[in-house]
Amino acid sequence: MLQGPGCLNYTLVVKNERSEAFGDVAHAYAQVLKRHRSLIEGLISEPVRIEGISDLAIGGRKFSGNAQHRKHGYTLVHGSFLLNFDLALMEICLPMPSRQPAYRRGRSHQSFLRNLFLDSATIRVSLKREWQVDGELLEIPSRNIEELVNRRYACAEWNRKF
Repeated sequence: MLQGPGCLNYTLVVKNERSEAFGDVAHAYAQVLKRHRSLIEGLISEPVRIEGISDLAIGGRKFSGNAQHRKHGYTLVHGSFLLNFDLALMEICLPMPSRQPAYRRGRSHQSFLRNLFLDSATIRVSLKREWQVDGELLEIPSRNIEELVNRRYACAEWNRKF
């Protein structure tokens, strides 16, 4: 994965007891991607397809990749939308992946990926509406971050377990 200007990242955290619909990994992807597909189709005039396990694509070209992390109490789904990213950077910075979805058909990054050419504010507003977000993180929780770094992420034991 390569991040930079022109990418929009999102994170969706759902309490498991509040959403039995998320079920297993495949079902969780389906629940999120169906809603995102409809959202994007409402903003552009092209059909969007769910491809591979966790991608959204238009005309066989990927514009959104997604992943999830599951715990007992919650499911976290996160992903990115390519809005206006310099796709040539993918060719320079990333090797071809060893595992590829069938719909990629061995294509280079530039041939496989595409931008949506939408502004991030439009997508953010649409995502908030779709997921009925009623709050917003207005301040970075620096104390919490510092505590996590000191207690976990800066510890050799934590980093070596991976």
